[in-house]
Amino acid sequence: EMGLGIFIAFLIHGATRGKGLIRSLLILPLATAPAVTGLFWRYLYDTQFGLYNYFLSVLGLPWQPNWLGDIKLGLWSVIIFDVWLWMPFVALIVLAGLQSLPKEPFEAAELDGASTFRVLRTLTFPMLMPVLTLVFILRTIDCLRLYDSVATLTRGGPGSVTETLTYYLWRQGLVFFRMDYASTMALLFLYAVILASGYALR
Repeated sequence: EMGLGIFIAFLIHGATRGKGLIRSLLILPLATAPAVTGLFWRYLYDTQFGLYNYFLSVLGLPWQPNWLGDIKLGLWSVIIFDVWLWMPFVALIVLAGLQSLPKEPFEAAELDGASTFRVLRTLTFPMLMPVLTLVFILRTIDCLRLYDSVATLTRGGPGSVTETLTYYLWRQGLVFFRMDYASTMALLFLYAVILASGYALR
């Protein structure tokens, strides 16, 4: 998400036309609840009438994978969905950071004949570091508490391959009614996230 988001933000920042339209399209995945888009993607992944396997058959590929039921593909399917859903968030925040950078240092670097790589290494990324750090912390916290995608796509399966900590807590507390165990794990999880976030912010 970070890598693709930064790359797309730089592409949009360098574009000369259609920036507003591209930004509007990027917001679309974020406009609906993750549970709704998760159900939509579950049908896209379907082995019988899903679009992904249909496109593979149109391309003449004999491979018709069971995206959500295969042990090797289940986690990757959830990752692909989560990247599609939240990469625009990273791109939009980084794009806002790029547009807020002062122009004078870049103009001076251009006059001095600095290469694009050197400008990125010594000017752009150091000045963007506060924004990148904040986005990284927000996305890390969101990934740690990932629940909606797993609940709608795989329900932790196949087996427990895609079972995240928050989905495990939900099962322990609200399915098996082990509220003491789930509450203890949730508090420890909260403290770990607070310590990690404080360290990253420092």
